Amino acid sequence: MKESVERKNYYICPWKIGDIYAFRLESKIAEKFNLKGKYILLQKVDEINWYPKHIIPIVNARLIEADKFSVPIKEEQFLMSESIQIAVDSFEESYRISRLLGKFGKYKEELSSEQIAAVTDEFGYLPIYRFAIIITSAKQILDKFFFAGHVDDISKTKNESILNSNMETFNFFPKDVEDILVDRYNKFNLRQAEIYKRPKN
Repeated sequence: MKESVERKNYYICPWKIGDIYAFRLESKIAEKFNLKGKYILLQKVDEINWYPKHIIPIVNARLIEADKFSVPIKEEQFLMSESIQIAVDSFEESYRISRLLGKFGKYKEELSSEQIAAVTDEFGYLPIYRFAIIITSAKQILDKFFFAGHVDDISKTKNESILNSNMETFNFFPKDVEDILVDRYNKFNLRQAEIYKRPKN
């Protein structure tokens, strides 16, 4: 009996690949960066196991103006929205060596300038977009997100760096998603992070 009760507490995210959930930006930080009233779109692109036996979604986030958003969302609306970058990867950090070999089968020194330019931004960084949302109960979805539709196209954002393993994916709690995405949009999409103020090599 105890085992069956515990099993019921495991949350398996019912979102399908391509499903889009949305929420309206309302926070103080959204207002600070003039984003209040716009919408965040979260498209499921994969999933990951989460301790002890939950299955949670991996998503890409996009920003869309309120007057360009309708439910169900149209594919052209979705594809015209702006992808939100949440982090950067780097060729320079030693712990990325195995990742480079996994991506290219080569070390950086063996890559041509064209190969590097094809996967990096103008500052030489590898942009990261996808992240996992730590949803462990249906109530967490109802409190924050609403279903906005489905778009089959889950193709990579231009120059997107996808980590070798889903276990390396960034992960955020639902209650933190809004503030984190607004902060990362300012830092990475608008290039306000300190890394972009350093002289290029």
